[in-house]
Amino acid sequence: MPSDVRGENGVKSCELAQQWKDAKNTPETRLKVENMALLNSKESDFSPAYSDKKYTTLIFTSTRQGATGSIDITNGQNHSDLYEAKLDKTGKWSTPAPLATTIVSKMNEASVSVSKKGDVMFMTRCPEAKGKTLKCQLYVCKNKVHLGQSLSLYHLMLIQ
Repeated sequence: MPSDVRGENGVKSCELAQQWKDAKNTPETRLKVENMALLNSKESDFSPAYSDKKYTTLIFTSTRQGATGSIDITNGQNHSDLYEAKLDKTGKWSTPAPLATTIVSKMNEASVSVSKKGDVMFMTRCPEAKGKTLKCQLYVCKNKVHLGQSLSLYHLMLIQ
């Protein structure tokens, strides 16, 4: 119908989309998205978070070979674990390594967020059991020292 506002909004949306596409200085053209091929594996790699104030240490989730535990019975993939990579002075990332063994378990760990001070880390841990539907839970890891130092001093607690 000529007076239908949905039609008018559709036309405006198409016009705006073309303007944005043609624009030279939009958020889409100011950002350059690059594949971090040096950190990615053949498996799933996701949910990166900086873990230090200098933005030189990255913690992320991966189902790459070498994950703790066997195959996840819920999806047939490797368990997801937390990995860490460091940026050197030349701007090159180190080979990802599993995060401290006191954090990594035979369950799926994922989705890290680190406090500004680097002394608290939040994460998700997902258990599994054959024939059961189990829920993921949030954990907080409190470090006796700040990140950038040994992560093996983290203590896990279930958020209640």
